Amino acid sequence: DARARCGVVLDAGFSFAHATPIFDARVMRKGVRRVNLGGKALTNYLKELVSYRQWNMMDEYVLMDDVKEKLCYVVVDARIELKRAKLRGAANQVNREYVLPDGVNVLRGYVKSGPARDPDAEESDDDDPDEGGGARKKKKKAAGKRRRASGA
Repeated sequence: DARARCGVVLDAGFSFAHATPIFDARVMRKGVRRVNLGGKALTNYLKELVSYRQWNMMDEYVLMDDVKEKLCYVVVDARIELKRAKLRGAANQVNREYVLPDGVNVLRGYVKSGPARDPDAEESDDDDPDEGGGARKKKKKAAGKRRRASGA
């Protein structure tokens, strides 16, 4: 018989998780464990991470729970997944964009299909003068051309 004779059932809930060992199709009651860690803690941690890096989402539990349910997943080998996440451009199948609801056009947040926009790509917002973008450079080039044309 090639079937597995043992295993573990992991039930991750809202406030806690249970690990239940199985042997010979029977629950090993002495091995059942409860951990006071569940999906709520993960959502709160996600709110903290996003609030630290982007916008303040500490009061947006429902929205961040939706982000978690649509984008978070478990991997077998974290090292391989981290390598996949470091790929650039369309080769990166890990990076995704979540469109936030605006209450007018987008009533519910959703995950954009296809690869996410690479924030480190060569293309940048050239019209943002605060970021050293091209708007300031374009103005300098235009001023230089005017000086040459006037003979200065």
